[in-house]
Amino acid sequence: ASKPVYDYVRDSGVWCTDTNNGYYLKVNISDIVFDGIHFQANGGNTLEIATSQADSVIDGVTVNNCTFTGVGTTSASGIAIRFYTDNQGENTPNVKNLTVKDTTIENYYQGIYTSGAANTTVTGCTIKNTGHNAIALQSSKYCNLGNAVVTDNTFENIGDRVIRIGMADVGSKFTITGNTATNSGDDKGEMIKDAGTKADVTYIIKDNSWDMSANILNTVAANGVTLFKTAADTYVTSSEMCVAQINDIMYPSLSDAIKAAKSGDTVTLMADLDSIGKAILPAGVTLDGDGHKLTGDSSVYTSANGGTVK
Repeated sequence: ASKPVYDYVRDSGVWCTDTNNGYYLKVNISDIVFDGIHFQANGGNTLEIATSQADSVIDGVTVNNCTFTGVGTTSASGIAIRFYTDNQGENTPNVKNLTVKDTTIENYYQGIYTSGAANTTVTGCTIKNTGHNAIALQSSKYCNLGNAVVTDNTFENIGDRVIRIGMADVGSKFTITGNTATNSGDDKGEMIKDAGTKADVTYIIKDNSWDMSANILNTVAANGVTLFKTAADTYVTSSEMCVAQINDIMYPSLSDAIKAAKSGDTVTLMADLDSIGKAILPAGVTLDGDGHKLTGDSSVYTSANGGTVK
């Protein structure tokens, strides 16, 4: 048997019988900023921000005006920024709010990889020469990835999809605007890949400069529209499917929109509706018919604390 060893990480005063029982660390960190740093890779992942503990919380990491220089584009070359949790599939992810802005990443297998993380923003960045995806927004289990924003970035020589999205749960929203991509996409021409996400995931894709002959979101080429993922695993525009909206988020039913509404929101009808049954507006929520009608077996009530119908 091995000699007892002391766990200097926990420093709990408890000796471990072997090294397999030591070195677990709970991490609670927030508002960490990396600013103006040049990262030179030596193989493997460069900036690794991750946890395997369910009770750890990593909330708020900003990478600003940095450069990452990798050593190649094979899988052994690693990832420039990895933001990850093993505690995936939660409605309230314990790893969240990564912002990467005005940063250059070059010569890696992948640029930015997140898994199980909510509210990722990548803006004003340049990502060049990757063997795989430039940006991955994924989870190994269904997870609400929150509001993911990819705006005003430049992508060059991306060896696979520019953006890879996977296992996003209900309520996830992806805003992809103002990006430029050259010599990028997989061998089928896909710039964005959505795999395994649920219905009720919203995509806002507009003002991007890339080859529109390439598939975006698999079979749907869309620029300047909001796409809504349906239960049939297809994509439709708001005019084809959705009947109500809150700001720029579209919903396939009035009940879905009311359920998502918070005090101060306005739910706006996008179509005439027939026989929707009874809908109850929460306090502080306004229903704006915008010239549309509710007919048949349709009733709208306000809550005891008061909503507004106009």
